[in-house]
Amino acid sequence: MAEMKDVFGQQPHPVEDDLYKEPMRKRRKSDRDQRFRAFPSVEQSALKEYEKLESRTRRVLSNTYQKLIQSVFLDDSIPNGVKYLINRLLVLIEKPTVDPIYIGLFGSTGAGKSSLINAIIQQAMFLPVSGESICTSCIVQVSSGCCAQYEAKIHLLSDQEWREELKNLTKLLHRTEELGREEADAWNRDEAVEEATWKLQMIYGNGAESKNYEELLRAKPKRKIPTSRVITLKAEEVRSLNFLISRVLPGSQVLGPTDLISGLLSDTLLTLTKHTYHEPASQPTRMNRAGNMAGVCDSVLLLQAEELSIKLDPYIRTHRRDWDGEATEMHIWPLIKHVEVTLPKSDLIPEGVVLVDIPGTGDFNSKRDEMWKKTIDKCSVIWVISDIERVSGGRAHEDLLNESIKACQRGFCRDVALVVTKADKLHLPEYLRERKAGNQAIQSQREAVLERNEMIKLQRTRILKEKLKRKLPADFKVLEASDLVYTVSAQEYWQQALLTEEETEIPKLREYVRKRLLDKKRRTVTKYVTEAFGLLLLTDSFSSTQNLPNEHLHMSVLRRFAEEKVELLEKAIGHCFACMEQPLQEGVRTARTSYRCILRACLVRSKGNQGFHQTLKAVCLKNGIYASRTLARIDLNEALTQPIYDQIDPVFGSIFRTGKPTGSALMPHIDAFKHSLQEKMTEIGIRSGWKYDSCKKNFLIQEISAILGGLEDHILRRKRRVYESLTASVQSDLKLCYEEAAQITGKKACERMKDAIRRGVDRQVAEGMFERAQERMQHQFQQLKTGIVEKVKGSITTMLTLASSQGDGLYKELADVGSEYKEMEKLHRSLREVAENARLRKGMQEFLLRASPSKAGPPGTSL
Repeated sequence: MAEMKDVFGQQPHPVEDDLYKEPMRKRRKSDRDQRFRAFPSVEQSALKEYEKLESRTRRVLSNTYQKLIQSVFLDDSIPNGVKYLINRLLVLIEKPTVDPIYIGLFGSTGAGKSSLINAIIQQAMFLPVSGESICTSCIVQVSSGCCAQYEAKIHLLSDQEWREELKNLTKLLHRTEELGREEADAWNRDEAVEEATWKLQMIYGNGAESKNYEELLRAKPKRKIPTSRVITLKAEEVRSLNFLISRVLPGSQVLGPTDLISGLLSDTLLTLTKHTYHEPASQPTRMNRAGNMAGVCDSVLLLQAEELSIKLDPYIRTHRRDWDGEATEMHIWPLIKHVEVTLPKSDLIPEGVVLVDIPGTGDFNSKRDEMWKKTIDKCSVIWVISDIERVSGGRAHEDLLNESIKACQRGFCRDVALVVTKADKLHLPEYLRERKAGNQAIQSQREAVLERNEMIKLQRTRILKEKLKRKLPADFKVLEASDLVYTVSAQEYWQQALLTEEETEIPKLREYVRKRLLDKKRRTVTKYVTEAFGLLLLTDSFSSTQNLPNEHLHMSVLRRFAEEKVELLEKAIGHCFACMEQPLQEGVRTARTSYRCILRACLVRSKGNQGFHQTLKAVCLKNGIYASRTLARIDLNEALTQPIYDQIDPVFGSIFRTGKPTGSALMPHIDAFKHSLQEKMTEIGIRSGWKYDSCKKNFLIQEISAILGGLEDHILRRKRRVYESLTASVQSDLKLCYEEAAQITGKKACERMKDAIRRGVDRQVAEGMFERAQERMQHQFQQLKTGIVEKVKGSITTMLTLASSQGDGLYKELADVGSEYKEMEKLHRSLREVAENARLRKGMQEFLLRASPSKAGPPGTSL
């Protein structure tokens, strides 16, 4: 038989090495319960039911795995079907509970991303916030886990990645001739030169900018760089506790590291509890003691958060370039790739959610810039952050929205929302003067803020929907969202002088996060239990020794039917992808007629060439792309292909959407293929009397769902390569042009570089640059179609071979797994019951919320 393939598109465990591997240990119950602290009681009940269902399923799979291992342990050769089954069991047992939900906070400098994260996690100054220039200098991921401490990991560029950047930085700063005074001043004011100089000085000290590449390779950095390229920061539990003790119990014994596991800690905590909460001398009740002890622990955690925040600040804060501080941590910020922060068990952010602070532009370093794009693409939710004073326009805001919409096309993003920060800011006299006459009179600053915020929501929702409709299919899920715009205020969340906590909409964002995770948990567990049930069906049929005289005939009919349906699926996929041909051709025509205007807009600056010479050189050194911390991102390749994307975006989105089967939608055709196979299996089973082998029929039906469910993940991973093939093709064609321009030096070098770029683009366009980009995208679509068909054919063939007669040598008498099968059958049936219970609880919760009175605003907010 042909080599067994993993039907989920994952690499199966090598049978020879991992066949007898011990499955991972399951999480302790106390740890599992801590994961639900962030949810209200109603949602906790639903999550616990799903968690229990998943845990019992893993136990059944683990028991089945152990029985199969024992039954084949002494065999010289193991049938391929049994190998396949054991590998599949191990993959399912070790499958993660839920893949993290990445929520990207995507905004420009000063938009309030860090302040918003601080409010969501209830730590006022945890991430650095400042009113001056840039604050967060790199991608920061914040998540909660089942750890007891606050922890941060600073990931640095590898030695090879830094060498690559160092080479580009020295090229950027290299001058082959003496400049006049005016030219030298313009050089020094160039944004790219300033940033390159700053980076080198931070790593190697003053004067580093005048050294060449070889000299800097030999130079010693100002701070020692760890060989692991990872710096781990932790808040010390003992130090935090001693600090609290010193404030409450002056003169008490200082705790040491070993006291954490000794009786001294518990005695000190009890004494601390009494003093902190002023308990009477009489013995406290168990409930009071437990509650007060929890309060002390919360205080310790707050101190830990403050301690880690202080340690973390220098690594992720970008200080002004004239800053004269001497913190050694600041000396390595150019080497930092990204930062991961893990919070202890949280009552606000559930485990499985990752908040990602994404700077508004990419980075000059290729690896950091690549990570910037990949981080955006892996986010299933993107919140575009814009403060209330800049939300009504500006290129930066539009660029952020456009990049977020592209993430819906090329990545995993399914939801985009606009989060308007600093929503408490309002100049009341100016607002009243501009307010339309005839409206109801405003009685307070609070009323004016709430009215203005509601108006902004309506306006921006309408504008955002129109923008999304131009780029995405009309039935894209995000267009049906009830909330596309949030108006939030982190400052008022803490002060509540003007708005209530609910009116700041921070709790609303937390609720959104919880609902996303709960929905994902429901879908993941449902899929997991269904897959597990299919495997137990197969295992049970493996033990069958009945004589099945018509089995070969049944499978032959099924094979022929599957082959016919695969051919039809291939034609349907070809029809879907053919829908791209016309918009691609129209886009190419538009690009050919507009590329000169686009290039002029990219290369001509309103202030002339002053401060632009080396920035343009940086663009050329990076093959048409330059990202800095302060300027808008420059991407010549993307700009030149934008007319093509404008034409193809709606069609591209419709191909990869989910919904009703249409000529341009891919996934509905795959679903129709799945249902046709399942119906045929049921039909053959009924007609042929498969009552004695119902397990086999059910296995085939379940396995089809598993095969095609894994196929969807494969398609999502590949579509990014398809979408970006246009810009990749143009960048490849212009590579020599960029290299030529980067070598230009001397008088009027900036204008000569521009001329070289224009000539290079003209030459490539004349030689068919846009047509080649079209062909490359069509080739990527063809490769995707071929990959889908091959995966379906291989998986269906493997599945039918496994389900065929014992005569193929795939079966043997295995251990009895009848009890595991029966338990798995009960678990599969209970999926519906758990879903119904969740719906009932949700309905009751909504009823109680409607019946409860609304909260009034804070006192003292009248005019």
